[in-house]
Amino acid sequence: LCNGIGTVLRSKFVDADPVCMAMNESVVVVTSNDGVWVWRHGRGDNQGNREDGQPGETFFSTRSTAKPAQVDPICSVALSDKCLVIALGSGTLLQHDAHEFKLERTHKLRSKPQEMKLNCDSTRLAIIDVNGVLSFFDLAKGEALSLERRDVWNMEWSEDIFDHIAFMEKNRQYVFRGLSPEEPITSSGYLCKFKNLTITSVLLDEVMKSPDNPSDDVITRYETRTLRDTRGMCAKEDVSPVDVMSFIEENAHPRLWRILAETALSKIDLAT
Repeated sequence: LCNGIGTVLRSKFVDADPVCMAMNESVVVVTSNDGVWVWRHGRGDNQGNREDGQPGETFFSTRSTAKPAQVDPICSVALSDKCLVIALGSGTLLQHDAHEFKLERTHKLRSKPQEMKLNCDSTRLAIIDVNGVLSFFDLAKGEALSLERRDVWNMEWSEDIFDHIAFMEKNRQYVFRGLSPEEPITSSGYLCKFKNLTITSVLLDEVMKSPDNPSDDVITRYETRTLRDTRGMCAKEDVSPVDVMSFIEENAHPRLWRILAETALSKIDLAT
């Protein structure tokens, strides 16, 4: 466990070769082919003892009790503050709660997942399978969504809007609002953050050319169309504040209201 500048704060040993790993603010989850280790690192001492009385470590197995000799290996995990989703090689999804890690539901996919990520409210799961196909699964309804994209190699959910996601398809960066896409841009960056309607990515190929002295240009930021349109409407004299407010109400986000407020203050428009 390291801090933001890479300094090691704590360390743990597990009894098998790690295959997958995930982390949230309070726990680290490490898996082998059929075992899951949960390390509760928040608010505890170096021995794993917790101030709230919970055990510092938990272990459970995904091996079937009915057929213990058969191993369906773990191939991917996704973790949020609410749930842990474990994907098996057969396409089976095991949905656990993220507090006591009890199995809540079991789902079935059509292909083997390679990477998974949960959205900000843990209701949807984005999945890239071994063939590079991006698909979506609604955990609340227990069914797959109709949207699929091919040749996808990276993805990042918005941290504050449950149905906004950015992903890389070949050398293009897409943003989807629900099932509706925005116009793509050409990019080869690795997505690292999607928050406040802004996507941050890192050009790792450029970083590796000079890893000891990277340029500030290796970090790029891209604003979504909703954010750009709001700025453009506020800058136009022929667009009334009422029209801008109607647009923001249809695409509600605190940052959009802040842009309108700052524009009104700059024009001394106290009524708006």
